Amino acid sequence: MKEEPRYFETLRPLSRSSIWRFMRAFYDRRGLTAWTESTVPSQISNHAGLAFTYAKLAAAWLDDLRTADAVTLGQTVYALELGAGTGRLGYGFLRHYEHARRALGLPRICYVLSDFTETNVEAHRKNPALRQLAADGLVDFCVFDASKPRVPILLEARKGLMELVDRSALLVVANYLFDSLPHDFFKVDKQVLQDGLVSLSSKDGHEPEYKFREQIEDVKLHFAYARADRPRYNEPLLDRLLDFYRDFDHASFLFPAMGLRCIDSLRAMSKGRMLLLTGDKAVTHIEELMGDKEPFVAHHGSFSVTANYHVLSLYAEMQKGRALLPPPRDGSLTYCVLRFDDRQVPTKRLERAFDEAMVQMSPTDWHTISWHLADAPQKLEYYLALLRTTGCDPVMLVRFEKAMLPLAKDASYRHVDEVVAIVERAADVYLHVRHDDDFLPAASRLLIAFKAESALATFAHLMESRFAPKVQMTTIVQSARAALQPKEAP
Repeated sequence: MKEEPRYFETLRPLSRSSIWRFMRAFYDRRGLTAWTESTVPSQISNHAGLAFTYAKLAAAWLDDLRTADAVTLGQTVYALELGAGTGRLGYGFLRHYEHARRALGLPRICYVLSDFTETNVEAHRKNPALRQLAADGLVDFCVFDASKPRVPILLEARKGLMELVDRSALLVVANYLFDSLPHDFFKVDKQVLQDGLVSLSSKDGHEPEYKFREQIEDVKLHFAYARADRPRYNEPLLDRLLDFYRDFDHASFLFPAMGLRCIDSLRAMSKGRMLLLTGDKAVTHIEELMGDKEPFVAHHGSFSVTANYHVLSLYAEMQKGRALLPPPRDGSLTYCVLRFDDRQVPTKRLERAFDEAMVQMSPTDWHTISWHLADAPQKLEYYLALLRTTGCDPVMLVRFEKAMLPLAKDASYRHVDEVVAIVERAADVYLHVRHDDDFLPAASRLLIAFKAESALATFAHLMESRFAPKVQMTTIVQSARAALQPKEAP
């Protein structure tokens, strides 16, 4: 006989459920360890290939603006990352963008790492590599809560963001953000909109202590439905967007009211001149919302849902903006680009860059290929090609290292040059955030195995100078040499 659920919270709109409170407490308590200890997945939304793609889109956007005299080379354009996580996406973005900026003659970008919790912001401020970029005016930090979007004060500039972006434009980066903001859930049955009311249960019927991951993951969601009021939000923008879905016969969808409020606030801060780059597990097209299904809520120490990028595109259309969405595809990550500007600036370069970087072949393709085929025995050329397609991502270099080491004995001088170039590029976008990170020893072992001693010395000096005092490359290199010594027979 099936046991009845033991509820500790009953029948309230999903956006008012306690799961969001549990989620905030989780991230506030765990800080950067939420990602560095592999509790919350982050590699797919932080890898170097995605940082390169975002930098390419930002460069195309600013090239459009510069060509139309909407920005000047003397200006600094600010980029605000919402929920910056480990900081690796932003760091890789800046490294790639700086190459494009110098080549194309574009304005500088100051990249602002933000989070709702001061714990993560302070961790970023203490990172030696980020401190150096901050000293150069390329990085800043702020506390920003997407659930209560107020004009943030940048901690290095000591000025409000709205003042700093005056007469310019704002770039916003939001990876794996919208899936973690409170949503409501609705169904439409024969043009009748129904509000999804959620109850929460646990094994013992008690609210979990959010410091225990196992208790949080034990929480179950149960939905019931009631006819939705009209207007539902008493906010003209949100009610107009929600009304779009009322005309369908059968549909079910999450509605990111809080996320839409956040975008609207950021657009106001930028005076309507903004580019949003966002990646998430998400639906992008109306066909994906058809049918009768309940939302999938992922448990990974916290909670997250599948974001609704279709409604973000509707929002852009209502605000006379431009939405760029890739075609629906299988994969762990999809993308949405929203562009707003009141100056009638053409978008040719941005649209072409989006087609090349997110439609013809996307960062998700790179991740899928490299992640799922890496374990098959292959030639060295295979691993080198895969690493290049991932943007020479440091995590992928670690993943391929063991397969590449036995191939070093037959490597040609061209292979050695390729390995050195890949390690150098991976090092360029690498941000050290944990003491036991595998990239530094893996890269050292590869350079030793491929007999690239000069490159090893340069690499060791660069990493130690960039991340001092956290990194002791002499010890790491000694351990790498020892690991490659033949094992004596017992």
